[in-house]
Amino acid sequence: MKFVIYQDYLRVGGTESHTIHMADYLFFRQERCTIITNRPGGSLYPLVQEKGIPHVALQSMDTGFNWYAPRLLHKLKELEPDRILLMGRNANRWGSRLVKAFPNAKIFSSFRTGRKVPASYLRSMKHTHKTLVNSEYASEKLLKIGVPAEKQLVIKNPCLRAQVIDELRAKYTRSQMCAQLGVSDATFNMLYAGAFIPGKNHAALLRVMKEHIENPNLMLWMVGEGPLFDKMKRLAVKLGIEHRVRFFGYRSDLEFFYLAADLAVSPSQEESLPNFLIEAQYAGLPVVAYDEAGSRECFLPGKSGILVPRGNESEFSSAIASLYKSPEQLEPMSQAARQYALEQFEPNHLDDETYRILAQS
Repeated sequence: MKFVIYQDYLRVGGTESHTIHMADYLFFRQERCTIITNRPGGSLYPLVQEKGIPHVALQSMDTGFNWYAPRLLHKLKELEPDRILLMGRNANRWGSRLVKAFPNAKIFSSFRTGRKVPASYLRSMKHTHKTLVNSEYASEKLLKIGVPAEKQLVIKNPCLRAQVIDELRAKYTRSQMCAQLGVSDATFNMLYAGAFIPGKNHAALLRVMKEHIENPNLMLWMVGEGPLFDKMKRLAVKLGIEHRVRFFGYRSDLEFFYLAADLAVSPSQEESLPNFLIEAQYAGLPVVAYDEAGSRECFLPGKSGILVPRGNESEFSSAIASLYKSPEQLEPMSQAARQYALEQFEPNHLDDETYRILAQS
């Protein structure tokens, strides 16, 4: 069977990581799979090369336009896929056209966002064979905007870093992890990992850190890249907290951060089922997060983390304080986090289920 996974650009992000993970899994199942992107390159492109996954970039030179897909239909006709999986907003806008152009192929949409749904995206989900949805929240949202339940299949995100996390947990202590990263294990270290894009609400997290400026033992690590990265660095300086916040940029060794940190924090106000929180739980990291979209499905509020009303910075700050002032809470929360992630996000079962749906539907 021939598969194509279509994605606009291999930037750093959960959807992009899952595109590569799924293509790699299909090769494991000895299926033929090609990733098509609109733009060439991207921070995750070296991973595609490393894994030897066939890849086609539609733009011969990077225009910087994520939506520009020259000769997409022509390339798909060359590949003659049996299954096409659309990943990301720009790819999913093509669903209706691909259904008409390739009547013998099964076209699958995906819905993994908490953002507003463009009309072309919604139209595609109504016409494609099925839509793979990664959270119950997202499924309910689709029902409200007219995508019926029989057109949806809910499959949660697998923890893509599970194997490496397990290997590192068995090999290193937390102190050794901190030494590897060049950070202190004597401070209370909070971790945010994700894209620096609008909707992730980084500024709120920096404002919360400002409230704790008198506590020299509280540190914030911010890992990721995106158009707002430099702006957030400038904001940290403006708030006078630059000595308490470390901006690491994109890191391929994110597993070390999960296992070296004390707490995962997510101020995001645009999510479906954030990989960051799933991976944090798998690493046994307690969570403080806003009650946004599918975030509550990533952990056990009250047991493996604290769920804060959306946008309430005061309660977010209080939740953080309650944990670093009473560190004895962290160990039972860590154990609950790990157990929950093993039950809900173990990749082998979820990958097999996704493959069954794509291959047999």
